[in-house]
Amino acid sequence: MRNLIFLLTFFSVSVFAQTTLTEPAQPTTVVTSNNPVFPLCPVPPKCPDCARLLGTTESLRDESNHTLMVGYQYVNTWVVGKTAYSYSYVAGRTWSFELEYVTSERAVEIGNFELGNIQEDRYTFFAKYYLNNSFHFSFGPYFYQYKIDTAGSLKNVANQDFNDKWDLTGLGAAFAFGSRWQNSWGLTWGLDWVRMNYPLATTWLNKDTGEVETTTKNDADNSFEILRKIPTFAFFTVNIGYTF
Repeated sequence: MRNLIFLLTFFSVSVFAQTTLTEPAQPTTVVTSNNPVFPLCPVPPKCPDCARLLGTTESLRDESNHTLMVGYQYVNTWVVGKTAYSYSYVAGRTWSFELEYVTSERAVEIGNFELGNIQEDRYTFFAKYYLNNSFHFSFGPYFYQYKIDTAGSLKNVANQDFNDKWDLTGLGAAFAFGSRWQNSWGLTWGLDWVRMNYPLATTWLNKDTGEVETTTKNDADNSFEILRKIPTFAFFTVNIGYTF
């Protein structure tokens, strides 16, 4: 009886093992994510010219050659309300070169001394370097001339008005920060946020001669020294013109 039970048990185990070994293995699926996984690809090297999208103004500037503009400089040292005219050669979206003429005539008072009527004429050659779409840094030499008519602000020894005329001419260096925009029609407009004109060399010519009171003459001399040596500034200069 024991032998019969042993044989039945051995036979059952053998059939179960054979059935298990002969069944095909089922594939195992491992879900790692709901999103498909793509193989890693090497990142291509960055192109310096494609690091950012070009703005509208610099794209149009890159296709232009010339700009004509007029401007107005109201907030200005000494002689306010200057009118400006300029021509620019556009060398590309990064550089342009500009010749500017500025003029104005006003009565000027320095400190408590009324210096008289001054006409200022200035010629500036600017190199403009654009840092992005519209913002630029400008620098270059300039030539200037002050035509001064004391208009009776000086007195002779008889206490009579003495109209003395002077010419101050010289050279200097100009620096500016500004922005300039352009549209597809060629319309161009801009602002010079800050501009500094630094005088480097000046000649001083007295066009008339005469006997002048010492005190008043010293006041005039001191005022002329300020004109010759102190840098001048302009703020929020506006310009508008056409680019082609």
